[in-house]
Amino acid sequence: MKLNPYLHFNGQAEQALHFYAEVFDGSIGTISRFGESPMEVPDSQKELVMHAQLEFDGNTLMLCDSLQQPVTSGDNLSLSINLIQDVETANRIFNSLSKDGTVIMPLAKAFWGAVFGMAIDRFGVRWMVNCEVSS
Repeated sequence: MKLNPYLHFNGQAEQALHFYAEVFDGSIGTISRFGESPMEVPDSQKELVMHAQLEFDGNTLMLCDSLQQPVTSGDNLSLSINLIQDVETANRIFNSLSKDGTVIMPLAKAFWGAVFGMAIDRFGVRWMVNCEVSS
C-alpha cells in the first residue's frame, strides 16, 4: 500500500507542478485537462488541470485545479520530506520551497538529532523538511 498526497489548487496546478518538478528533480507524468474530458466546462476552464502526476525518488505527488469550489489553504496538513545524511539536499529543498513563501521554523539542528525546518510555499502548501544526521 502507498499513500499519495493529492494537492488541489485554484487555477495554479500547472505552475505548482513545474515548481515541484524543479524542487524535487522530478519527472512529470500525466497531465490531463478538463477540456479533454466529457464533462461540460466553460472555455475559460478547459486548459485547467483535471489531474497531474509528478514522480520523484519513488514518490508520487498528484495535483489538480478545483472547479466546484475555491480551495482554502489550511494549517491542518503538512507534507514531510525526510532525508538521511544529506543536509545539502535538505537545504536546497527547504530554500526552494520557502522562496517567495513563509518560513515557519528555519532549517536548523533540532533536539532529536536532525536538521529540521518548516515552511509554507508560495502556493500555500505547508512543508516540513527533516534530515537525520549522525551525532
